[in-house]
Amino acid sequence: MRIKLKITAIFLLLAMMLPTITYGSNAAKVGEYSVTDVVKKVSPSVVGIIGKAKTGDTVIDSSADGLLFGTGVIIKPNGYIITNAHVVRNMEKIVVVLSNSRAYQARLKALDNMYDLALIKIDKGMLPAATFGDMGSVEVGETVVAIGTPLSFSLRNSATMGIISGINRSVDSEFRLIQSDVAINKGNSGGPLVNMKGEVIGITSTKYMGYGIEGMSFSIPIDTVQYVISHFEKYGKVMRPWLGVRMSESLLATYGLPTDEGLTINEVVPGSPAEKAGLMEDDRILEVDGVSVNTIIDYNECMKKYLPGDTAQFTIMRAGNIIKVSVVFSQVP
Repeated sequence: MRIKLKITAIFLLLAMMLPTITYGSNAAKVGEYSVTDVVKKVSPSVVGIIGKAKTGDTVIDSSADGLLFGTGVIIKPNGYIITNAHVVRNMEKIVVVLSNSRAYQARLKALDNMYDLALIKIDKGMLPAATFGDMGSVEVGETVVAIGTPLSFSLRNSATMGIISGINRSVDSEFRLIQSDVAINKGNSGGPLVNMKGEVIGITSTKYMGYGIEGMSFSIPIDTVQYVISHFEKYGKVMRPWLGVRMSESLLATYGLPTDEGLTINEVVPGSPAEKAGLMEDDRILEVDGVSVNTIIDYNECMKKYLPGDTAQFTIMRAGNIIKVSVVFSQVP
């Protein structure tokens, strides 16, 4: 009897020492909600956007009678809403429909085509602003939810669920994107990608389409969204630093393979900051202020730290020699 008790005690002790094991990809983390709770929390901050196509514009992503529609996210209680630039740039009149079905005329406040983000404003206060998450805590494999207006305006605030497939994807964008297998369709653009804490971690932007392609949708990461919003609020536009060169990636970088070959300068614009700093064709840019830049995406992401007028030190490979060049950026002409 004593032997059985000792064996039982040993097993209990071992059980207490071993880490807790959870099974399945939906095992909840501390502070996470159910999918139902996430949708309930975020939906009031998601709006439908609809408007008439501008006269003379040929727009593929339109519904019947020349109407365009998409999705937006309330970012401030006083009526500021973020969405994709491609949702509103061809709209003659912008109307925002809240989750309670009330509609308000909106004004375009700022738009940036490169980042595909736009800020619009309605005259309504006490709105439920969305909570932004932290990109530093986003992990491949975690569950996410997309909320938007797919296919028909009558389907606004539809929710779909999936997982994060990748974090630093480029696709056809000039900046990094979040890849997921969340189902998105025409009209989802501008809507939120949300983690299981009910925090917005991205703005839905695009998807891969074609025969045999499934489950590949892409969102603008929340740190990029916050960067663009801050510039919209401070300057009314994105203040993008300009170097004045045309660059190309190495063959390895083009195919998404690891490389440290940097970016090759193919052309220097006359009178540009690059020419004034002495940069030349065939120079290879290896680093900017100590940060390696091996792809166009690397370079563009690095430029988020700078404003026109700022100075940066470029590490250059020229004719087999490493040199340092200081460049003073100017405003994009």
